[in-house]
Amino acid sequence: MPKPQYSQKFRDSWLQDPDLKEWLQAVESTAGQVAKCKFCGTILRSHYGDLKTHALSKNANKIESIYLFWTQLKSKEDFDKGRLNFSAIGARYGYPVEESDVVTEDGYILKIFHIAGNKRRPVLLLNVFVYSADTFIIRGNKSLDITLTNNGYDVWALNARGTR
Repeated sequence: MPKPQYSQKFRDSWLQDPDLKEWLQAVESTAGQVAKCKFCGTILRSHYGDLKTHALSKNANKIESIYLFWTQLKSKEDFDKGRLNFSAIGARYGYPVEESDVVTEDGYILKIFHIAGNKRRPVLLLNVFVYSADTFIIRGNKSLDITLTNNGYDVWALNARGTR
């Protein structure tokens, strides 16, 4: 006779786990409480290892960043009308941003953004294939700009021609 598959019960302590608490929800099912990702809606087997794997998955992280950004906006109209740029997003997450214009030899005006840090550790982020420099800060505290700033870098982000 085959051995029945082990099924771990959902534990409330998982809701306090720093790697899980931002996205994990307990939902009722016919089998009792099960785990659900509040970002992508995936119902997961209640095994701690499966939950950790989902937390690290690219799909879950991508959906989480979009979710977190939209929940932090005052309204969708702010974003649609272009009211939130790099500086506004930085301010929303508590990081003052300096804006400057750089004029090229042929008269084109480029926008550069600066989050001050250690002047001896400068980093320049240049968007080439993405929407604008906003892409580097849109994930808030998990964004590349803020992560670099928190690790002591002096961060500069430059918009390429044809972006915001």
